[in-house]
Amino acid sequence: VKKYGLGMLVTSDSGLRAYLSQVLQQLSSWLMAGHVQRLVLVIEGVESKAPLERWVFNIQQDQTVTEDGPGKVKSTKDIQNEIQAVLRQITASV
Repeated sequence: VKKYGLGMLVTSDSGLRAYLSQVLQQLSSWLMAGHVQRLVLVIEGVESKAPLERWVFNIQQDQTVTEDGPGKVKSTKDIQNEIQAVLRQITASV
């Protein structure tokens, strides 16, 4: 699958999809409430449980955003470029 101009691997495991959906839903609520400062993503070996990959994302919230109004307005192109840059860093390390 190609997304953001990059090739992506997509899982077909329904259990993994359900788990990730639940985790991302909870993470979304924490992000919106401002409870997350750092997100660490670790991929472990199935049998060894040893970390195979580890990424740390420092979360910086736009302090001008309130529940009553939007903060800075970014173009879709700028947002996609930022996502693409993060995905390139991740795929380069795998």
